[in-house]
Amino acid sequence: MKERITPAQSDDLSDYESEPELTRLQKAGAWLRTWKGIVTIAAVLLMMAVLWSGETLYRGIKEWRAGRLLARAEEADRSGNDAEEFRLLREAFMLLPDQPLTLRAVARYHERRNEATALQLYERLLDTHKATAEDKVRACTLALTYGKMDLGRKLLEGLRSAEETRQKPAVLALEAQLLAMEGAWEPAVAKARTAASQPGDNARAKLLLATLLLRAAERSQAGSRATMGAEAIDILASFVTRPDEFGVEALSTLVAVARLPQAYALLAGRNVAAWVDAAARHPMAGARLRVLTWDLLLAARAEEPEKVFKSFLAKWREADLPGQLEAARWLNQRSQPTLSLEISTPRHDLSSDWFFVYLDALAATHRWIEVLAQLQTDSGQAAAMTGALRALFVLRARVELKQRVDIPEAWRDIQILTQNETIHNRLYIASYAEKMGQAVQAAAIYRRLLDQPPGELIFGHALSKEEKMTCYSGLIRMTPETAPASELLPLLDALCREFPEMDDARNDAIYLRLLTGKVTAEMQSDLARLLRLYPAVLAYRTTAVLFELRSHEPARAAKLYQGWQIDWDTAADRFRAVRVAALKATGRWEEADPLRAIIDRHRLRPEEIALLDSPEI
Repeated sequence: MKERITPAQSDDLSDYESEPELTRLQKAGAWLRTWKGIVTIAAVLLMMAVLWSGETLYRGIKEWRAGRLLARAEEADRSGNDAEEFRLLREAFMLLPDQPLTLRAVARYHERRNEATALQLYERLLDTHKATAEDKVRACTLALTYGKMDLGRKLLEGLRSAEETRQKPAVLALEAQLLAMEGAWEPAVAKARTAASQPGDNARAKLLLATLLLRAAERSQAGSRATMGAEAIDILASFVTRPDEFGVEALSTLVAVARLPQAYALLAGRNVAAWVDAAARHPMAGARLRVLTWDLLLAARAEEPEKVFKSFLAKWREADLPGQLEAARWLNQRSQPTLSLEISTPRHDLSSDWFFVYLDALAATHRWIEVLAQLQTDSGQAAAMTGALRALFVLRARVELKQRVDIPEAWRDIQILTQNETIHNRLYIASYAEKMGQAVQAAAIYRRLLDQPPGELIFGHALSKEEKMTCYSGLIRMTPETAPASELLPLLDALCREFPEMDDARNDAIYLRLLTGKVTAEMQSDLARLLRLYPAVLAYRTTAVLFELRSHEPARAAKLYQGWQIDWDTAADRFRAVRVAALKATGRWEEADPLRAIIDRHRLRPEEIALLDSPEI
């Protein structure tokens, strides 16, 4: 029988008892020094690193992939491949929708296309607190451009309060832009001149100075107007040969100059042909801009348009297909459909855009039988044409050929099809409806475009500033001039919010509100500014007179006419109506009655008729 002993109640063990444990540790240490042990340790450490920083590693991989996609998108942009750029940007944005890297790239994409979505993206970028000074400048510029004045002022104040950005030319240029929007043209030009004179290139500030000079010239006396306009053209001309975005911007601004009433005087003696050549050689100028610069030649050679069109046709008849398409479209828009057909008549099946330009030229030359024949083809270009445009041309052709057609039903179909069209096509359909005398149909399209929610999807199709202006202008045209003031006021108020720099719209909104009987102190300050800037504009003076009448200050109203020679025989009826009200308010009935007798009451709003008929204001 084996003896059993009881373990001692002690933590101290003899050397004999501890020896086996020490041997196991030694063996483990020896094994870990072998190649198998080293590999095992490395694997364990790697696994721990992955577990501890897996999210960081995964994000790093996504950032690397997004960076590669954005770099390829830049290459696509430089090569003019819009579809590929769009695809790559969207893929990068889906990887990192809330990171400065992608928010910035996609914001710049929409910014280049003048789309309001750019501002939404910059606001999201600002929320990350990782926006650069350039990001803030661009966001501020867009906020002012799109009438988001509170945001613009807030961003500008932040840039001005920071030591590192306070004196930057871009920030000084923003101050100039804000001053211009507030009607302070002389300080705006002075501030822009300061920004442009800072050390460095300052291309953006110089181009802003040119733009402000042009706009300020419209509001100046004849002598200074010519000087300011000449300086602006000098600045723009110095940029047209630059092979960068500033060269493109200068050319685009010159094209806008060509559409001004004073274009001939501004361009007289200039080497306009050299600017057209510069556009043709510019690496960043697309076919549309290269074609549009011919407007400069039309403006500079207004006495010989036939020679300009002949030279244009010789230049563009053998251009590449994108160039020919833009050339044919330009000729259509300049009322030269016969010349357009020399370029646009199909030699083989091309894009639906091309076919559309061709049909437009046929329609302008009243070749309606050919229009219908082209549309009845079930293949090729006719089949590729979108449903709404196809239905529109069919309707117009049948109406012009006096065929039997249910016009209301045809328009119902067109309106349904229009909802699936691009913004560009919708605007075309609306303008075409105007040509056909279908004001209600045109207004419905303009209204739907303005009422659509702003692109919730970053890659949605938000209205650009120019497209919004087209819609507002269309709706104003479609509203009868005899409509009550209350009917047009909401539209004018919305227009003023979107385009706070538009003095005409602001004056019209104040005038309509005064017609309804409302008077505010803000109106007085706005009207004082308008009269200070444009003392000779009868529309603004009329609104100021009505303000004084509504404020029960007939003597002040009458004083606003003193010192001005106004031909009341040719003045608009609404101006005459306010004049009659002012004469009655001061007891000058002998002058009021003859003027009242020549007013066409059928062209007045109900509130304006009330001014004529009421013994009191």
